[in-house]
Amino acid sequence: MGDAVQQQVRGIFAQLEIVFERVRSGDLLSLYAPEEWLNLAVTAAGFALAGALVGMVFGRSRRAGARADGAQPKSKSETPPSDEDPATRAHEKYRTLLAGKRIPAADIEVRWVEFQHTFDAARDRLQALGIDETAAAALFVQARDALQDGEYRRVVNLVCLAADKCAEESGDRRTAAERCARTAIVARALAGELEMAQFEYAAAAELFGQAAAGAPEGDEDFLAAQLEKQGTAAYLAGDHKTALAAFQRALALLEGKLGPDHADVAAALNNLALAHYAKGDLDAAEPLYGRALKIDEAALGADHPGTATDLGNLALLHQKRQDHAKAEPMFRRALEIVESAYDSRHPSVVKAMLNYSVLLREMCRDAEADDLERRANGRSQATETAQ
Repeated sequence: MGDAVQQQVRGIFAQLEIVFERVRSGDLLSLYAPEEWLNLAVTAAGFALAGALVGMVFGRSRRAGARADGAQPKSKSETPPSDEDPATRAHEKYRTLLAGKRIPAADIEVRWVEFQHTFDAARDRLQALGIDETAAAALFVQARDALQDGEYRRVVNLVCLAADKCAEESGDRRTAAERCARTAIVARALAGELEMAQFEYAAAAELFGQAAAGAPEGDEDFLAAQLEKQGTAAYLAGDHKTALAAFQRALALLEGKLGPDHADVAAALNNLALAHYAKGDLDAAEPLYGRALKIDEAALGADHPGTATDLGNLALLHQKRQDHAKAEPMFRRALEIVESAYDSRHPSVVKAMLNYSVLLREMCRDAEADDLERRANGRSQATETAQ
């Protein structure tokens, strides 16, 4: 990766947990690829740009903005990357990994841009993780070299082995026990993030769970973050039982620390509601979605995009119940909010149009549905042309 690209990536990179930003916004349905993803694929092209990424993120780091469109990938098939440019070689290997995972061609660039953040952060994290004069230190160096070479499976294996070594060394009086123990936990969290980047969701959930289990006493921020990540990974792996348990614990921690009416509590409520929704337990999901909506209306405002996310989530639940009378005004209001907040080609606008059009068609309002679909498709195509 050239200096200009590195500079651009570092400029965009505000925090490590970009993969989890949709989760913190309560908009898990459009993250990665559960079955609903096919219906929302048009939003994928908007996954990576904005200095505030994807549907409303943390603060609010959580809801600062939404993902906008990345540039189209340049074909490099005719010009193999130079041996003098290992970062480019590593990124090309990641592109190959994406293709092997059957990621849609239109989404590969988005995922690749996202991975650049993870790549740079992982490299820097590995640089900082080494502990002098321990067996783990050498493994972290090997892991950093493997990352630079694009050997991503080997990176995870080395980091996990180093974490095991750190855990062993934490009981050795000749080493800084507390630092070794902490390094082991952080290494497992890093391994989880790398597994997420490779779409190995079940493995990631296991690693995040291990990191959460080893969280230092009193470090509720770290523990809540790992639980949210575990819940996300488990949800994407189809393990809704684990996702529910992780999201429930994260919610309890956030409520205890921030109080019941904080916007980040609303995000946690959305995540927990989604886990219930995925299991088909609409009765459990509805009050959680409703509470999240009330919190965000008060904390963010009735016209905030975060409120639109809440309205859309609740509208989908009512639509699932065939309660069109409740769903229709929520879809309509959500669309009005995002149209006011974003450019007309923004993925959140396109997504809101498509969601609303599906409901209108179910209500036999075909002319209105056709109009929304034409507008949504036209804006999506205009975005692709502009790229």
